[in-house]
Amino acid sequence: MTQPEILEKDANPEKLWWFHDGQKEWGPFSQAILMSLLATKEITLESLVYCEGMDDWQQIKTLAQFTIPSETQSPQRISKSPKRTWFLVGCGIIVIILTLGAAFLGKLHIKESAYYASDIDFTLSTNGPTISIDKYFGIGGNVTIPDTFHGKKVTTIGDAAFASCFNLTSVTIPNGVISLVGSAFRNCEHLKSLTIPDSVTSIGNSAFDGCTALTSVTIPNSVTNIGNSAFDGCTALTSVTIPNSVTNIGSRAFFKCQSLKSITIGNRVIHIGESAFQNCDNLKSLTIPDSVTSIGDSAFNGCTELTSVTIGKGVTNILGDLFYYCTSLRNVTDRRKQRSQ
Repeated sequence: MTQPEILEKDANPEKLWWFHDGQKEWGPFSQAILMSLLATKEITLESLVYCEGMDDWQQIKTLAQFTIPSETQSPQRISKSPKRTWFLVGCGIIVIILTLGAAFLGKLHIKESAYYASDIDFTLSTNGPTISIDKYFGIGGNVTIPDTFHGKKVTTIGDAAFASCFNLTSVTIPNGVISLVGSAFRNCEHLKSLTIPDSVTSIGNSAFDGCTALTSVTIPNSVTNIGNSAFDGCTALTSVTIPNSVTNIGSRAFFKCQSLKSITIGNRVIHIGESAFQNCDNLKSLTIPDSVTSIGDSAFNGCTELTSVTIGKGVTNILGDLFYYCTSLRNVTDRRKQRSQ
């Protein structure tokens, strides 16, 4: 199969292109990168492409920017210009090398099945009209995540998107984000300030695990689930209010939050996972609401400063190690007795 001849360059070097592989969109690219993908057969003349300003997707072979050698063209005519063919192939190779070099320098962030961009600090994945933040490549500091990219709304902070970003000190998550996926900000050791919008419904497993500088967090009234180890090891966290929208607190959700002095549990929480508040050394008092029906093993194990506990009417199980090693516990109010009266 002969290579398509490129007759002219795009008159607008800033114009962006996308192509579709039959399953998802890829882009945006400069026209030079699109041509190199065509030259290396990563895409074909049958591939659908879209450019800013076009009404709809079109096959490459229908575009004025490209011409296809005629099927009736004789082999002799093609063989008369081998230098031009090799020149085009060489240009394609040079473009690929420059593109990879730019990626290495952090100017073009490339990830398999990701959205390509040259002017941002993220790799992104598209899902129809929405976008997921896959990975942050910036230098940290105070970061505000944009609410849209190229007209597509950001709805997800992906798995480990900001994980181990040691220089990140504060982050503002835009309204419209629905999910903070597992390990999204795990081990961001200098993260002190965090704004979670009221569009978020789920805080994933280990989302803020190991954020040892995080002193406070406001969980909005839209969140229904706090995942396993969501705030595990947040040793500087001093207080937490779990809103009435939350129904589940995962295992080890606040494990070893050693500075946690007060916690308010919303009145719609049904389940508190095992070791959820284990080794919260400075927790002084605790009220388990009537909505809670089950509490996992060791949920409050090792809370050595806990002096008073109120157990709600709905709790059906009290395990032997639930308050194990709570050496200061002196006052327990068990409201389950009122249920039987």
